[in-house]
Amino acid sequence: MQSIVKMVAKGPLTRAGNPSPVPLDQKKIALYVGLIAFALPCLLYASSFVSHFCRMSSISHYYYIPFWGSFFVGCMGFIAVFLFCYRGHTKWDNVISSIGAVGAMCVAIFPTFGPGCSTGYSGRAFVAYAPNPDDPLTVPTNAGYDYVVMTLFGKVLNSQFFHFLGAFVMFSILAYFALYAFRRDNGEGVVMTKRGEAEMSSAKAIRNTIYLICGLTILACMAAIGLTEGAPYGTAALFPPTFTFEALALFAFGLSWMVKGRFLRLVQEKSELLKAA
Repeated sequence: MQSIVKMVAKGPLTRAGNPSPVPLDQKKIALYVGLIAFALPCLLYASSFVSHFCRMSSISHYYYIPFWGSFFVGCMGFIAVFLFCYRGHTKWDNVISSIGAVGAMCVAIFPTFGPGCSTGYSGRAFVAYAPNPDDPLTVPTNAGYDYVVMTLFGKVLNSQFFHFLGAFVMFSILAYFALYAFRRDNGEGVVMTKRGEAEMSSAKAIRNTIYLICGLTILACMAAIGLTEGAPYGTAALFPPTFTFEALALFAFGLSWMVKGRFLRLVQEKSELLKAA
């Protein structure tokens, strides 16, 4: 009886030997992150046709929609956790991805300005419902959905400031990975010729081309979003400009990480194909 109590309290014992840690396949998780980046704008856009809410002018405004707002926050949280855990190929890859994770968390936690067309909803953090202009904690705006987070050097920093800052940091770092970190020689995709010289494999060349296109697309979409005057409310436009550029940036981000996750045989090395077989 005493031995049973010990086993329950301490856990079962196994024979001594080499430890068996839980394997973490970062490439497979990168594939999942890419799929989520693809699915997020598609599902949010489709929800505009199946729910009684209008089409939002940006992806961030779906934060205010019941159910789909939770889906948006959950997806951004998953991306943030992955970036926190991503080690990359160098120490700086890990540091930079952690900074990108903080940016993704800011996007998920701090809402953008305006409720879109979901009026009267205040089910998440940093959302002030029908604020009083005399209330020092809130910003007197027409929409009434912009919460003051802090005051720094006499300047009011509201939730939208941290939302935009987080989005800028996140997309900038995702562009860095696509344009540089994924394209450099990380020991993958190097083959030896008959002359004994090292050269890039065809699969690595294809991956690098895709990474380049994805990185440039992210930067172009960031610039376009900065030039687009986004309305804080819903819109009747079939393809709202801000939403469209955000979706394209997410598609480029998703594709680059799906390629990193080797989702097609076309981008896999021969050694990876043999190992899978």
